[in-house]
Amino acid sequence: MDVIKRITVRDSLIGYFQNQLLRGKLSPGDKLPTEKELSESLRVGRASIREALSALTFMGILKKTPEGTFVNDKPGKLPALTVLSASLIYGSSDYQLYEARKIIEVGIAGLAAERATREKVARLEQSIETLRTLIGQGKEFFDEDVRFHLGIVEMTGNKILYSLMETMSELIAAQMSEKIAIIAKEKGLSYAMAIEYHHTEAIKEHSRILDDLKRGDCEAAQRSMFFHLHHWQKYCRPVGHQCTK
Repeated sequence: MDVIKRITVRDSLIGYFQNQLLRGKLSPGDKLPTEKELSESLRVGRASIREALSALTFMGILKKTPEGTFVNDKPGKLPALTVLSASLIYGSSDYQLYEARKIIEVGIAGLAAERATREKVARLEQSIETLRTLIGQGKEFFDEDVRFHLGIVEMTGNKILYSLMETMSELIAAQMSEKIAIIAKEKGLSYAMAIEYHHTEAIKEHSRILDDLKRGDCEAAQRSMFFHLHHWQKYCRPVGHQCTK
């Protein structure tokens, strides 16, 4: 029998706001009440409200301005909301996302190696150089990291794969802060040092993937992508799951 996942207040709040969007009770461009007002109306602590709003902002679903917090007016977020809502309800979302990425991104890497062009390789080289300047900067690094992975998908020329990766990047964003916290705990690092560790290792692995893409070596690109995903999988694996090659 599967273990029932205990949902945190933050995750419950994320699910609540997502349902409000999916049901049309919140629309793109709408302004949210203040943290104090939300805390009082939903009867939860302001810290939990703040965490949930920060996670949704990091995912690009909300945006914060000097005038307040608004629902992002850019389209294309609802498919990711649906997937993430289900993952929060049924649990094991971390590992399921890893499995999905392993199946999809490893194949993407092989196809990208077949179709790589000098121009697209140059973009990935520039992305890695940009990442080096962003070590230690949480959201800025993550955004460029996503651009690197989407750049690999662009090499395939497959728009369906690109859309899938866009959605998955939003799910990855929702889990990133928790993942860094696990790295910090397991390695005995401060949160800031764990971020730098994660960034440094990610750049090394991205560089290996890029080298394989440059050579047009499909199998090597797939192996490097698998290693990249497998390396980070241990920080999201729930009890009872084992990773197999």
